[in-house]
Order: sequence, then C-alpha cells, then structure tokens
Amino acid sequence: MKAVFAIALQTARSSIRSKVFFTLLTIIGVATALLPDSVMGDATLAGEFRIRINYSIGIIAFLTGMAALWIGTVNIASEVEGYQIHMVVTKPVSGFRLWLGKFLGIATLALTVLYISSAYIYYRLDAEVESIRTELVDKSGRLLLEAKEKLTDDQKQSLGQPINMLLSYLGKHATEDEQRFFSKLGAVESPERETVRSRLLPLVERFQEFDELHDEVLIGRTFYSWERPDFIKQASEQISKGLASIGKDDVEGYTLDMRVRELARGLESKAGSLTPATAASQQPTPKIFMFSDLPVIAPDTPTFIRFRLYAGDSLDQKPRNTMVGVALVDENRKPLGNILPVGLKKTEFYTYRVPNAVFKDRKVLGVALFNYDHMGRRGGDLKPPKELVIQAKDGPYILVGQTSFFSNYWRCILLVGLFILFLVIVGTATGLCFSTPVAVMLSLSYIIIGVGLSSVLSTESQYEVEKVEGDSKKEYEKTGITGAYFKLLKNTMVSAENFSKMENVSTGRSIEWQLVLKVFLYDFLLKGLPLILLGLYALRRRELGLVIRK
Repeated sequence: MKAVFAIALQTARSSIRSKVFFTLLTIIGVATALLPDSVMGDATLAGEFRIRINYSIGIIAFLTGMAALWIGTVNIASEVEGYQIHMVVTKPVSGFRLWLGKFLGIATLALTVLYISSAYIYYRLDAEVESIRTELVDKSGRLLLEAKEKLTDDQKQSLGQPINMLLSYLGKHATEDEQRFFSKLGAVESPERETVRSRLLPLVERFQEFDELHDEVLIGRTFYSWERPDFIKQASEQISKGLASIGKDDVEGYTLDMRVRELARGLESKAGSLTPATAASQQPTPKIFMFSDLPVIAPDTPTFIRFRLYAGDSLDQKPRNTMVGVALVDENRKPLGNILPVGLKKTEFYTYRVPNAVFKDRKVLGVALFNYDHMGRRGGDLKPPKELVIQAKDGPYILVGQTSFFSNYWRCILLVGLFILFLVIVGTATGLCFSTPVAVMLSLSYIIIGVGLSSVLSTESQYEVEKVEGDSKKEYEKTGITGAYFKLLKNTMVSAENFSKMENVSTGRSIEWQLVLKVFLYDFLLKGLPLILLGLYALRRRELGLVIRK
C-alpha cells in the first residue's frame, strides 16, 4: 500500500498546482462565504432558509464536482500521453494500484473541500437559527412580564389569544435555563415607548414564522401515505365490463391503454374529492383517508398532517380562500376528537400538528376532511360552494419526525460526496481510455446526460410517471425498441437526481439510511465498477500501444 499512498500524495500535490483547480477552489471559497447570507427567499423565514439550503449546497456540490471531474480526467490522461505513467508501471505497480492511488488522491482532495465548505454552511445556518430563537425568546419573555404588570384585566382578556400563543411558543422553544430565568425575573422595564399591544401582534407573527421554520425545515420527517386503491386495475375492470356489455373482447392495444390511463386519472381525482355541504345538510359528508402500518411514535416525537387542496379543479389556479375541517378517526372510522375548522388558501400546502396521544398503541389511523368551502369565503362572496380536490401527490400525508436537521443535513452531504466520488471514477476512467480533449468531452457529456436523464424520461410519451408516495414513482412502460432503449439508458446512466437530496433537507423530509444504502450499492458501486474495469482494460491496451509507438 505504500506505492498507492505515494501515488495518491503525488496526485493531490499536482492537482493543487493546477491553475484550473486553484481557480475553482477560489470560487468555491467565495461562494461558501457569501451564499448563506446573500441568497434571499420569500418573505417568510422557512422560505428563506429553503432557498439558502438549496442554493448553498447545490452550487458547492456543482463546483466541487466539476473540479473533481476535471482533475480526474486531465491528470491521468496527460500522464498517459506524456509517457510518465510507464515509469510508475515498471516499478512494478499494477494498473489497479495505479488507478486506486490516483482515485484516492483526487477523492481525498475533493471531499476535503466539500466537507469543509458544508461544515461552514451548516455553522452559519445553525448560528442564525439560534440567534433568531434567542432574540424571540428574550423579547417574548420580557413582553409577557410587562403585559402582566401593566395591562388591566379587560386588556388581558382582549389580548388573550396572542398572549396564549406566545406562552405556547416559549414553552416549545425556550430552554430550561431561559424558562427559569424569566420565572425569577420579577419586573421588567419597557425598552421601547410603544405600548404592549402594538408590540405583541408583530412578535406573535414573527414567532409563528420561526415555529414554521422549526417544524417544516429543521426536522427530518418521514412521509406516510394513505392506502390508495389500484386505479389502473379498477379502470381496466370497468373498461372490460363495458366491452363485454357491447359484445366486444378487445380494441386496438394503444387505444385501450390510453383509455385505461385516462379513466384511472379520473378515478384517482374522484378518490381525493371532498363534496360540499348541501342546502339540506349543513354538515358535509367527510372524506376519510386511512393509514396503516404506522410506526411506534414516542410521546415527544413531532407528528403532522399535510395536504393541499384545489377548489373545483386542480387546473384552477385562481386565488381563493376556503375552509376545511380536519378530524382523526380510529380503525373503525370513529372520531378521536372534535373537528378542527381550518381556513386555507387554495394551492398552498397546509400542515397541521397532531397531538401525539392519538398515536398511542395505534398502527391504523384515519384522517377525515370536511368541505366547509361555504364558510371559508369572504362576506360578499355569494357563489355556491365548490368541490375541493386533493391530487395524489398532494396528500394527505402523516409526517413523523425521525431525524434532526443536523443528521438530515449530513446525510445529504454524504450522498453528495458519493456523487463526487462517482465523478472521480468517470474522470479517471475516461482519462485512462482516451486522450485529454476526448476524455474531457466524454466525461462532461456523460454527466450532462445524467443531469437531464430524469427530465427526458419523464417527458417521453412512452412513459407516464405518477408520483404516488413522496419520491417513489410508478412507471407504465410501452414495449418495443424505444421503451427498451430508455430502459437501458436509465439502468446504465447515473442521474444526478439520485444523489441530490437537497430538497429533502430544505422541506424537512427525512433522508433514510435505506436510501443512502440503495444509492451506494446501485448507483455508485453497480454503475461505477464497469467504468473502472473498462478504464483498467483500456490502460493495459493503450500502454502497450504507446510503448510500441515510442
């Protein structure tokens, strides 16, 4: 192994002296320092942090990957072309140990840059979250003490809801030391001239944003989907019965396939529809979504219900206020509590935190949704209520907090690191096979095809992709040469989407270890090993040819 480590050290040193790598390293350093503070999102804290996470990790991963790909390609290709590699091979050092040394040198350098940059980005994000939390807790605690001293009983009663909300947020986000501090603090002087009322509502709104950031981004949650029927099977059975009723056995295959899919989409849309209340009954019929095989949930585990509704049709994107009732039911569809009416804005996701007590010793749970559209519209709107529609990809979901932001973030970086290692494999393999210009062109082409692979496959008419549960997909493939071609392309090329899970971190979706293992075995090892073997074979053939020419 001494020879391998010596080659790795020499490769790292020569890479650092490369002008291209030094330029990319400088850009990475500047981007790491500026991105966490310069990237701005929407007007909310959660939206701002989502944008920061996605752009910061994405740009750092892209620049580091390009640096690793360039070094891996140019370093080994130039040594083969310059006959320098033969001096190493004749020591003797086998081709595999030569490649392994090159791989370790470039991988160590690239991963060091990645992890230092990622650690700095995490530190900046975590420090800002803690700064916001500390400021809100301090202001809220002092304002509540001031309200207790200065407000009359009537004023306290009129401001009871925002005061209770602040107390709830303090109980959730203040540390034990901070709570003890405020309990011992007898009186407080107002640092500002404004009244308690004028400062109370803005502080509650700011704390609501922070609470949303905490629940939506700073927790890694596992998504559990309701038990969806097999809509394709139902559509096929209905069409078969229709054909039998008119005395036909079959129709032309392509037309039948299209009809099945069209009917399946219709059945799916109706399965997630909520009918409004009628004039005869002010209480609408609920739509119940059942969940099974739920995990054992600890009492302190944050749990949520998440969904998005459309009024009338999912294609209708016009702004509209509506209202929906949310209730939990047991396995026998009996209610576990009161109906919670919630005002919603159409086309926006809504997340409702569920009391953990309802999950005690339950593997099956149902979510009942009620269409209160007639109650959610503004006073002057006299239009009849509309049917509310939930698309399959929009829920409802039960979200169970599984990991911390720290764990979820570094699992994402681990996957990014695997992708960078794969880029090193691609670069070194092409460098062993071809001259420098051709190797650079082919390695870049491979990655570009991989980046666009998912979008190409999803837009092909031979594939119909439906998001069913989170990131999982069902694909209905057409047979034939075209279908076989795209299937081969998908199984041989590596898509960047498989390694890129930044959206999981920014939206609070847990990155499971099973997913990490799957990516490592299937996308990294299974697809990377043939490239290594091809490069080693080409090195052996190419080395002999170059020696003869020399």
